[in-house]
Amino acid sequence: MQETRRELSKLYYSVAAVVILGAAGYFGRSYFFDLDQISDGDQHQLAKTIQEKYPATETAASLNLTKSKVKGAQYSAATQARLEILETILKAKNDNDPRIDSAFNDLTDEDKGAIASIYSALPLEARNERGLLILIMSKNLKDGNDFRFINEVFSEPACLGLANCSQSSLGADDEMSLIYPQMVALKQFEKMIDEQGQNLAPGVQEEILRVLKNAENFDSPRVQDQAKVLGERLRPSATTE
Repeated sequence: MQETRRELSKLYYSVAAVVILGAAGYFGRSYFFDLDQISDGDQHQLAKTIQEKYPATETAASLNLTKSKVKGAQYSAATQARLEILETILKAKNDNDPRIDSAFNDLTDEDKGAIASIYSALPLEARNERGLLILIMSKNLKDGNDFRFINEVFSEPACLGLANCSQSSLGADDEMSLIYPQMVALKQFEKMIDEQGQNLAPGVQEEILRVLKNAENFDSPRVQDQAKVLGERLRPSATTE
């Protein structure tokens, strides 16, 4: 799990680097930096800068609403405890919190339903927060309901700008930050295929392929291309006798 967190952190910091340099007038660059060449301190500063420069202004209000629900009687004590940890992580914007890898394993149906509600309450502009929730949910894919949640991520309207998803505000280099939630989901599928390949249960293969088919229609060439690549990798194992 820690390796997955490192990989997703690299993806996020890559996004931050592109956005900051793009805003400075480097829209002509179409590549991402090799993060091995950037110090850890610089990477964290880049992430901090993107959060400050393009805040999701409604996120705090949405989380406050969620907290009032979490403290209510609708969830069990165990689910409330998990959600309070999650809310703390979301508000702190701390993608490296070790509890991400320890507190959200083997989620119950109640846990998943509550997290899905939080996801729905977040504004579309909260790309990092939504990506984190997708990561947590995609580590707990067991049945059709779980995959339906991930599938809906690819049915969302594309986000056009970090400040306002309904308005385009930056150059093409910013695309990776705008599709961050979708790329997190695809990254988790890639990890499942890498680790299990033909050992994936037939039902799981079918669910992944169904989501990938939907992802091929998402309004982003990068998402479409990655979904096609993963589908082609999985399809031979899904048809192997």
